[in-house]
Amino acid sequence: MRLLICVAQAALGNPKDGRTGSHVNPTSRPRRPVTLDTWQHRFNLFGRHAFCRWTGWTLNQTLWLTSLIVSLASGGNNPTLFDHGSTPGGRVQTEALLALNLLVYQMFSCGGTFSETVWDNVPTPRHVLRSPCVEEAMAHTLLRGRNIVETVHLNLLTEEQTNSLPNMERGRPCWEETRLGRESSEKQTSSFLGRLVPVSRAIRLFKDSPSIVLGEALRYPQLPEQRDPFGTVYDTGKQRMGKSTSLTYLSVNPEAAAWRELASILSLQVLDSKRGRWAHSTCNICGPNTGTGV
Repeated sequence: MRLLICVAQAALGNPKDGRTGSHVNPTSRPRRPVTLDTWQHRFNLFGRHAFCRWTGWTLNQTLWLTSLIVSLASGGNNPTLFDHGSTPGGRVQTEALLALNLLVYQMFSCGGTFSETVWDNVPTPRHVLRSPCVEEAMAHTLLRGRNIVETVHLNLLTEEQTNSLPNMERGRPCWEETRLGRESSEKQTSSFLGRLVPVSRAIRLFKDSPSIVLGEALRYPQLPEQRDPFGTVYDTGKQRMGKSTSLTYLSVNPEAAAWRELASILSLQVLDSKRGRWAHSTCNICGPNTGTGV
């Protein structure tokens, strides 16, 4: 959903007003935006300008491809609960599975120790931070329409909202950067569209190969410097240990049902407030058949 919303925001622009809806009619037959024709070569898995791939990397060490797919075992002696098919020589996966997990890994990869790579002649750290979409184990909340086009439409941010994001410009997505190198990293981490589809990991895939290159790429600012538009922010009333703010995200709690936090989830973001859900301040454009999906 973040990818689809990012594509729509980048190609079609922002809705002008949440009360009147966007200039894009969600009930009409969708047309392929001209922008996607321009950047089609940036959506390939392999090649010089592969999707979400930064330039200027030196290959120091390769890992098994299944390291990218957290539900699968990699190597030869570390089976997971539902997968015992790992082999010492690794496994080649389908390109459809690679595309899906590349996207998921960039957004939801947890921190830990990674192999060291070199980016523009500067070594990357071995201990990497969590990807931005797993900060505070936040619950991502989206408005759900009657079909995929309406769902994307309902979750677009208005021009007023993107102009009011803290310490972020509207920016542009990673695939529109001429060269994804260190010189463009600050623009990506400080923009709304750059954060929607983050490039938090340096990943290089090889066609018909069981190996990949994996390391840390960009580090995205966290609360209170920046915030994710699809997470609900609330004030705990006290500053927590190791944190510079009392603000935090409403998190996913396996031991508590989501409806217990319904008041927080339905709290709308006010433009001059740091709390609530930024992306859903336009919910007054929702029709009677629209619900909220968590």
